[in-house]
Amino acid sequence: MSDKILSKYKFAAQVMIIFAVEILVIAIAGALWGEESMDFSNLYQLGGKGIANTTILQLFMCSIVLNLVQSISMSAKIFQNVMMLWRTVIMVVLSVLVILIFVICFGWFPLDFWPAWVGFFISFGLCFLGSTILMVIKTKLEQKKYDRLLKVYKEKKKEN
Repeated sequence: MSDKILSKYKFAAQVMIIFAVEILVIAIAGALWGEESMDFSNLYQLGGKGIANTTILQLFMCSIVLNLVQSISMSAKIFQNVMMLWRTVIMVVLSVLVILIFVICFGWFPLDFWPAWVGFFISFGLCFLGSTILMVIKTKLEQKKYDRLLKVYKEKKKEN
């Protein structure tokens, strides 16, 4: 399979992962606080009964844009000499800006309603922390795998 096709599949898979997490977070929050939030938030216009089709499409569009931000931020071609830490900082800042734009454009919640912002930053922080932990675990597992493969390779090379 060509690299272009593979990268498109990876992009689509990442979009779907982001979308699934967004839907789950909104659905859980809607089940807990949807009835109280439906008067001031378009995210919960159906209260605790579910997520409106328009909201689902907005979240899907947000997933695409967030994945573009992530792809650009982590691109070695664009940020050739930038440390991974700074790429991550750029990605987080741009992600918050993207979500802010969606909040404003689609009225997800009032800008002056501080409890919504506290909830947003808590959920964003928890999701970021969770994904960071998963990436560290994945990296350590891959490192062990490659160390094992390198050891086998060196042993085979030594025998020949």
